[in-house]
Amino acid sequence: MTAAIICAGLHFGCGGGAEEETPPAPSGPKEVVLTMLKAIAAGDAGAAVACYDCSTENKEYMVKTMPFQKALMKIGAAGAKEYGAKAWRAAKDKAKLDLIIPELSTAETTTRCTIMGNVATCSLKGFRGSLNLAKRGKRWLIVPQPEQFPKLHLRGEIIESILLTKASIDEIRLRIGAANVSADDICAEVAKILNIR
Repeated sequence: MTAAIICAGLHFGCGGGAEEETPPAPSGPKEVVLTMLKAIAAGDAGAAVACYDCSTENKEYMVKTMPFQKALMKIGAAGAKEYGAKAWRAAKDKAKLDLIIPELSTAETTTRCTIMGNVATCSLKGFRGSLNLAKRGKRWLIVPQPEQFPKLHLRGEIIESILLTKASIDEIRLRIGAANVSADDICAEVAKILNIR
């Protein structure tokens, strides 16, 4: 399970909808990516979902799996605060979590975007591959990868599994800073739960 770009919100359209109230549009691709990350970390469903161009079904899936993404961000922030950014980053790299837990604190400086006409590609530390964006009217929106979403008939089971995983990650986060528990220990536990080898 990788850190798919998850957003949330039932009362806002997935980019470009005909809602009466639309959150202010970020000015460019990088700003859209940063807005999305900050919204997930804050649990701001409206701001997060407004960064995407996706179907209603996919929006609902992202809504239901957003707690998992937020849990990853919370454990990342807690680990960096307790063990120090350098030690935490080294532990993530060792456990191969560097591609799973985005670093919100460094996103401003690590996000790189290439714009070609009405399409853009953005990459940042903590995400596998890159994010594709497209300009819809005057707004830039993230275009999800086709493989980001499971088939509709599988989603119920997958969501249940993801929420159980989220609960396990929350339990691990509570052990951060405990006696004799290192950054390596925490990252190894998370990697085991996420089945990363």
